[in-house]
Order: sequence, then structure tokens, then C-alpha cells
Amino acid sequence: MRKLNRALNILLSGVVLLALTVFARPPMQVAAQSIILSPTSGSAGQLVFVTGSGFTADASTTVYMFMQTTFLQSALVDASSNFTTSFVVPSALAADNVYPVSVYGGAGASATFGTGGTLRASASFSVTSSRSITISPTTLFLGGTGTITGQGFTGYLSTNVYIFAQQTQVATALVSTAGTFSASFTVPAGLTFGSSIPVTVWTTNVYGSGTQLASASFTLTANPQIIINPVTGSPGGTMTVNGTGFAPNSAITFTFDDVTVANATSNASGGFTGTFPIPETTGGSHSVRARDASANTIAATFTTQQSVTISPTSGFAGTPVTIGGKGFSASRNISITYKGIPVTTSPSTITASSNGSFSASFVIPSGGSGAFPINVSDGTYTSTAQFTTQLTMTADKATGPVGTEVNLTGQGFQPNSTVNITFDGKPASPPTSPTNASGSFTYKLVVPATPAGAHTIAVSDASGTSKTASFTLASTINFSATSGYGGSKVTATATGLNASAKVTITFGTTTVTTATDAADASGNFSKEFTVPALGKGTYKMELSDGVNKKSADFSILTSADINKIAGNIGIEVTASGTGFSGEVTVKYDGNTVATTKAAAGGDFSVIFKVPPSVGGPHTIIIADSINTVTKTFTVEKESPPAPAPALPPNAEKAKAEAIFDWPDVSDPSGVTYTLQIATDSDFKNIVLEKKGLATSEYTVAKTEKLESRKKETPYYWRVKSIDGASNESAWSPARTFYVSGGLFNIELPVWVKYLLLSLGALLIGFIGFLLGRRSVYSY
Repeated sequence: MRKLNRALNILLSGVVLLALTVFARPPMQVAAQSIILSPTSGSAGQLVFVTGSGFTADASTTVYMFMQTTFLQSALVDASSNFTTSFVVPSALAADNVYPVSVYGGAGASATFGTGGTLRASASFSVTSSRSITISPTTLFLGGTGTITGQGFTGYLSTNVYIFAQQTQVATALVSTAGTFSASFTVPAGLTFGSSIPVTVWTTNVYGSGTQLASASFTLTANPQIIINPVTGSPGGTMTVNGTGFAPNSAITFTFDDVTVANATSNASGGFTGTFPIPETTGGSHSVRARDASANTIAATFTTQQSVTISPTSGFAGTPVTIGGKGFSASRNISITYKGIPVTTSPSTITASSNGSFSASFVIPSGGSGAFPINVSDGTYTSTAQFTTQLTMTADKATGPVGTEVNLTGQGFQPNSTVNITFDGKPASPPTSPTNASGSFTYKLVVPATPAGAHTIAVSDASGTSKTASFTLASTINFSATSGYGGSKVTATATGLNASAKVTITFGTTTVTTATDAADASGNFSKEFTVPALGKGTYKMELSDGVNKKSADFSILTSADINKIAGNIGIEVTASGTGFSGEVTVKYDGNTVATTKAAAGGDFSVIFKVPPSVGGPHTIIIADSINTVTKTFTVEKESPPAPAPALPPNAEKAKAEAIFDWPDVSDPSGVTYTLQIATDSDFKNIVLEKKGLATSEYTVAKTEKLESRKKETPYYWRVKSIDGASNESAWSPARTFYVSGGLFNIELPVWVKYLLLSLGALLIGFIGFLLGRRSVYSY
């Protein structure tokens, strides 16, 4: 063991000594790896040369170069551990920043940043801006439009940039893939007038926020412009002046031929709108000028046109007309013609004023109707107006039936002459009417018998001047009756039908005309027809010629009655009526009492007897399959006399099968009787009651025979009469009687009757015993 330990110690000491020998050696001197950039700054697109040295470990291998994380280029290290290459500054990197240029080599190095290899060397490159903007034009006015063009914005490809004039955003632009953009803008209000206006490009749409990318400027100046509307016109009209490019918020003065005519104020953009009446002035060109407080001014040309007005513009010959003119030459004589012929005016000589205006009057000469020119001339300028000479003929009615009176009124025809009046080219009656000194007339036309439709009324004078009016003739169709019974007569009349047209009249579904019924040549028609035998109801009557037609409702009536409204049972009542059809049934209180057939004209008559029924009102219904009439019959309610009892005599004895008799009671409705027999005077204990007795007597049947009663406790009986209408008399006075007949008819107590029966039985038994003994002894 000791030997083994000593050996291990010797071995460990040797290892330590060897390690000390190795690690105590001085380090090897390795050349530093480095890259040199030329140039070290530049904008996007700049070509940069790279020289690398000291890449011994990477000799004859590829190294990879990145700017920030963007791959730039790869290079092959030569045998001397050096390489040379170049790259273009990427456009994706933002300007005005310093970016590292790194070279990676060794195992795993690739063109993808961060995926392998070892950083061998690095240097810095400063990306500078090449961005600039250009403004065109460089001089603008408020409200004017300019164009901004940008270049070198490669770091902002496909993004928006925001453009401000002073601090007001005026445009947004999208940077193209070439790093350029272009946008137009309108100079906004609120800028300092007459100064240099800065224009800046920012990365955000809030001024002062984000990054300012470029700037330029333009000069804000005045550029006065005006547009007048109209550019030609007549005095008295309205002119509108629209201006731009003037000093903002400035007083604007308008002049017409250097005479101030209106004022306005420009807005913050130097624009304005003003209106003023066109002054009265002579014809030709005139200057319209606008001027602001800063002496910015500009003029436009307005050409005055001539105008003529007349009042009235229409009328008849002899109408006085006032005429006025504007825009003519100053102080020139004015001539006026009507239909090319000079007219006499007032004043006789017309001279235009210094501003080219005049006024006069004249009377419209006679000579036809229509629109005629009135020409006005000063020898240089001419203007025309029109006066319409009227020819009128009016009709106070435009439609109506034959015989309508139409009042015609005309004006403008030949004076003191006559006019001819026609209706559809045929002379009216009378055919003419006189005109007065002004060519007017009145006439009453009676519309003649003629077919319905449009017709022409014409009026003409000897000169051939004519006027027409339209009249629409309406057909008239009338029916003489709108209600009645089947078989009654109705007359249909019509005017204004088509001439000689076939006429058809229908009543309900029945045609009541023949094939030869037709209107006459003037459209007139008349026909009497018989109302068909139909049931009660409303039916449509219609008359038609195929074009003109009219309908009316006709009510077929029904009537029914009874010849007696009150009486006794059994009397005969006659029910009759008209307007019925087929089988007619008469019911009394819902029960049929008679039937019959209605005649062809709807008439019927039937007799029935009043059936037994109570006194008072009863309903009688008379009906066919369509019609129903209800009547009331009242049955008499007078009570019959009360009977007077006769047999049995009062308080006398009667048989058990007693006979009751009383005198007959008479009633028109017939009578029956009710008999009551009781053991008490109040008839509370009734022993026999017979109702509906048809005769005035009754014999008690064997099955009803009365028990014996003493005279002291008699039977009571009474009777009353009931007529066929169920009217009842009072009860007769109550009568008494008693029943007696032999021993057993004597009224004895029950116990006595049983005692006597028992004694009788004993007696019979004793006699039988005695007879039996005698027989025994006889043997």
C-alpha cells in the first residue's frame, strides 16, 4: 500500500509540473481583424467600399456583412487573410442615423443575421438624408393651388407623409417605391399675407410631432381675379361679381364706369361675392372694377344691351300701350313700328335721355289677331317686343245634353259686321250674330239633337278670321220609374246616343228590347217595357247602344195583407198580395194554415180559418221562396158568460152516479166547460174535475161514482165555460148535494161498519152450525 501511494504521488507531481510548463508559456501574437469603410457616411443608394484584413482564421472562406440586421454583401477571404468588396446603402434605413456594419465568419456563418458564425469585425456608417421638396409655383395667393414634389424619401417607402403650410396641414402624400411623392394643395386662409410661407413635411399629421423630413417655402401674394355675371344685359337687371386673390378681410369697392355702385368685404381667403343693379346707361361696353384696401384691383367688361318693355303685352285692337326702352344711344331720336308700320306715338317725337332711356305710348291698330312685333330703333341699336292681338270666343259650357243653352262671347272680330255660327259645320239657329264697334258679340246657342261625343262650335267673320270651341255632348238616359211591382210599366228615354245604333235594355238578366229597337238618326230613343214578374228586390236596369250606357236600380215591391186583423176563432180570413212568385204559404203562429200559387204577375189570394189560439195578437207570415211579409191578427179576449148550475138541485140528494146539468153558454169562438166536485166550499179537496166538456152536462161514470155523504156534510160542485180563444168565465155559484143509497150508503163511522160486518159473519156461521146439527140428527 505504501508503495502504491508513493507511486501515485510521483505521478501527480509530474502532471502538475507539466501543466505549469505549458501554461507558463507566453501567448501567441494573433493579428487583429478589422474592416475599413470608404466613405463612412452617405445617403441611401450610396456605394461604399469595404477592405478587410487580419481574417487568418477565415482564410479562403466566405464572410458575411450586415448593416444593422440587413444583409449587405458576402466576400471571400484570400490567402493573405484579406478581402475587398462593396455595398449599396439600403433604402430601408432611416436617414440621420449611425448604423453598425458587421462582418461574420467562421463555422455556421450565413447571409441570415444571427443564425451562426462569429462576429469578426465591425465599423460604423452614418446614413445621411437626401430628401428634398420642391414647390411650384413659388408665388401663390390665398385660395390658389400649388404642387409639392418630394425626392429622396427612400426610408419611407409606401408610407404617408404630411405636408403643412406654416402650421396648417394642407396635404397628405404616399411615398412611392422610388422614394418620391407629389401632392397638390390649396393655400389656406389665415396665412400671413405678403410673406414667405414655410412648407414642411412631417411623419405625423400633427404639426411638431414626429420627424420633420424636409422643408421649402413659397411667397404669399395677391392675385386679384373677378368674374361678372352676366357679361351682357340690360339696365335694371342684377349683376353678381365673384372675386378671388384679394387681400384677406379687406373692404372691397365696386365701380361701374368709375362710379361706385356697391361695397363688400373679402373673407380670410381673399374671396368675396357682391351684387348690385345694373345702372341705366347707354349701349356698348362698360368697365366693372373691384378694388381692395391694399390697392389690389382688376376690371372686367360689361356690354349693355337694349331692352324694350310694353304694358300690357296683349289685348284687342284699340288697346293703349305704354312702351319704355333702355340701353340705347344717348340723346338719339327713337322710331317705333308695329307690324313694320310706323305708329303715332305720344309724344310724337321720342328722344333718348343721356343714359339711353325713353318712355312713350301708342294705340294698337286694327288688323288681325296674333303675336306681332313692335320694333324700336335709334339708328344704331334696335330692340323688339311683341304684342299679342287677341281674338277670343268663349263658351260658358263645355259639356251637356241635347238642348243645353251655351252662351258664346267673342272679341276681336270685324267691327260693325256679323259672324257666322256653326255646330259641327252646320248653321246654328239663328246662323249669324252682329258685332259691335270693337268687334265683340254675344250669342246663345241651343245644342241640337245629335249623337253624343265631341263637337265643334265655330265662329267666323267675313275676313276669314275664325275661332272654335269644343263641346262634348253627353248622352241622357232616363227611366220613368225606379220602383213598382212585377208587371208594371216603365218608359226608358235617351238622347245623344249613336245615330241609328241598336239599343238594348236589360232588367236584371232579362232583355226587354227587341232586335229592331234602335236610336234615330239624331241619337234619340224611347221605349216602354213591362217589369218582369220577379221577386221582391233591387234589380239593375241598363240601357246601352254599345258605347253610351246608363243603369239605374229598380226596386220590385211586394205587398200582402189580410182582410181582417181581429176576430174570433174559426172565422175566415183572406190573405192576398202582389209581387210574389211560385208557392205562397200562410202561417199562423208558425203553423201552415194555407198555401196557394202566385199568378204570373205576382198576385195571389187565399182563405184560411183562424185556428184555436189564445186571445191576443198572433203572427201571420205570408212568404214565397224570396219574399216575406208579416201581419198581426188579434183574437178576441172577451170571456164567455159563467154557466148557471141546474142539476142536481141545490142541497138535494143525488145518486152516486150523479147527473150534472146546466144551460148552454154561447160564444162566437165556441165553448167547453170545466166541472169541479169537492168536499169543501173552498174547493181545496176536489174529488172530481172534468175539463174540456163539449156539452153542458155530465154523468158521473161508474168508475167515478161518489161515496155517500150526509146532507150535513154535502158535496160542493161548480162549473165554468172556456171559449176557443182560451178566455175563461168566472166559476158558477157553488151548489151542494149529498149521496144516500141503503145501509151501506149511510154514512157511518168505519169502526161501526166493521162491527156490523163482524156480527153478520157470526150470524151466518151460527146459522150454518144449526143447519149442520139438524142434518146429523136426521140420520
